[in-house]
Amino acid sequence: MKTLLVLILFVSVQLFSQGNLPDSRQATFIEAVTADEVLIKSKGIGGKSGLFGFKEEESVKLAEIDARKAAVYLVVYGGAGLDGLVRSDEEKRKFAPVEQELFATDNVQKFVAWEANSFESRVKLAGGEKIRVEKQFRINRAAVMNYLVDRRVIAKLEDVTDEIGLPTLMALPEVKSGQNPLDELRSNAVLKQGASVIESYLTQ
Repeated sequence: MKTLLVLILFVSVQLFSQGNLPDSRQATFIEAVTADEVLIKSKGIGGKSGLFGFKEEESVKLAEIDARKAAVYLVVYGGAGLDGLVRSDEEKRKFAPVEQELFATDNVQKFVAWEANSFESRVKLAGGEKIRVEKQFRINRAAVMNYLVDRRVIAKLEDVTDEIGLPTLMALPEVKSGQNPLDELRSNAVLKQGASVIESYLTQ
């Protein structure tokens, strides 16, 4: 009986500590769509059972919510190809008190500028007791940044640039041997626009 009680307490603490954070942390950065928005593909996990067994549609909705959170989690903490907004130990310390607040379902929804109408994958897990979905989201990275600035987790960009200034960056297209990337930018409007978007994203 004592062992069972300890086990129940341990599971309860684990569930409570998870709070609003995503169950799935699986997300992949695809591209910067604009200077403010990034396209991310993420996975979410959801599972809900009732008196009459597994509730599939409700579980899918929970998995979608979790996938949105996983996409925002990537924006906050970063991953392959995408620098996180919260990086230093000091920023992480300041973020800890508001982390649960940021990942509340209603808040996360505000950061989603667009999401795909269909899943890229949808599979059952844990013997059919959970569902994992995967879909694409466009996350407003600038909105997440402003949220963190308002709560003094990270510094305003203006405050940082006043101290160290902005770097000078230039995005150049990949060209064949012997070709001049600057000439390609001047003559190709599509390449020029793409370079402009990348430069804006890197210096925002």
